[in-house]
Amino acid sequence: MKPDGRWLWVSNKTGESGTVFDLWRRDNPGRTLGHARAALRDALFLKDLAKKTREGLRGRALAGKSAGGLTYGYRAVRRYTAEGEPIRGDREIHPEEAAVVERIMRAYAEGLSPKKIAEMLNLEGIAAPREKYWSASTIHGNRERGTGILNNELYIGRLVWNRQHFVKDPDTGKRQARPNPPEDWITEEVPHLRIISDD
Repeated sequence: MKPDGRWLWVSNKTGESGTVFDLWRRDNPGRTLGHARAALRDALFLKDLAKKTREGLRGRALAGKSAGGLTYGYRAVRRYTAEGEPIRGDREIHPEEAAVVERIMRAYAEGLSPKKIAEMLNLEGIAAPREKYWSASTIHGNRERGTGILNNELYIGRLVWNRQHFVKDPDTGKRQARPNPPEDWITEEVPHLRIISDD
């Protein structure tokens, strides 16, 4: 910080330095300090909104409700409070898709590879979860991330949330998944959503 209270910045790449406002003005020519304040206010608002959204999703996970996308084998339950407000996060087993999940698990237990299972489902014209066709990765997914039909613990009645978080690559702007330590995971038993038995 300078003696007059202005924050300094130093670029590790170029060795340039100046005040934070100098940096902002350099990257945003023709903008004023008022624009910088508005940009900061907007950034703080978005950060606070992200925090509140995450806390809301955490609360849903703790209640055994969906805190993200809809998993294959389930469908959203549309319910409302007495005041007409939607109750979010409830789901139930989708019988037709659940039968496909059971077939996949049985075929895998009998020794079929994920690739062969995907080929079988595609030949039968069974709709895939998101893509047009089933693929081996849809079946096997990623064990560490709990993705794929074979690794999803929801099928045995266990909801696991917060296995991973996303960071934005500053060079490409794309989101990249990073695993969270197991002690940060939220695990809830949801026996009413169990599709696969212990047999």
